[in-house]
Amino acid sequence: MKNIFIDCEWVPRKKNSIFLFGYAYNLSSFGTLIGQKINVHEFKQILKPVTGYIILYGPDIGYIENQLVINLNDKYECINLLTCVRHRLHGLDSYKLYKIEKLLGTSRKTISNPAKVRQSPPKPAIVRHIAP
Repeated sequence: MKNIFIDCEWVPRKKNSIFLFGYAYNLSSFGTLIGQKINVHEFKQILKPVTGYIILYGPDIGYIENQLVINLNDKYECINLLTCVRHRLHGLDSYKLYKIEKLLGTSRKTISNPAKVRQSPPKPAIVRHIAP
């Protein structure tokens, strides 16, 4: 059985707002779609090897189904990990994925805070030249 984990970055309350689509079949087989590559044809290609579950965290499935006009629940078993986490870990201040990862000791090497991803790019650093 081959599963897929999907994580999207999107702009809240904006139609067709997924701007980054990440997926992984396992720790060594993964990829991303950005911009125009986020379309129903590319998405179906990614799902071709999936014979098991589509695993997501939060409302990503709704954004995917709305943006790509596709119904995933007809063909796949979808698991929303946010529902599972809320069921097991009651009363947390935040259920953001990067905070849950940190709480459980499974933090990524690079922390991805979606709020930081959505910010404008940082200003270029000032470079000082030192005379020889």
